[in-house]
Amino acid sequence: MQNATELAIELAGRSLTAFGIAKLLLNESFDNGLESHMEKEREGIAWSASQPDGLEGINAFIEKRAPIFGKPFV
Repeated sequence: MQNATELAIELAGRSLTAFGIAKLLLNESFDNGLESHMEKEREGIAWSASQPDGLEGINAFIEKRAPIFGKPFV
């Protein structure tokens, strides 16, 4: 149980936006061909990067610090 709690705490500090896009893409992957799915992934990455969590992740990387995520989908 301790490992599950530690994992939950770790995941809770990550980007809700990224988890949402990943889940959406995973669900859609069963109905798409490779090329169309790769295009959807490209769109998802571009959209995510423009969201508050995406911008925070980019800025944290540039500033060499840990990101502080917080705002869900906009």
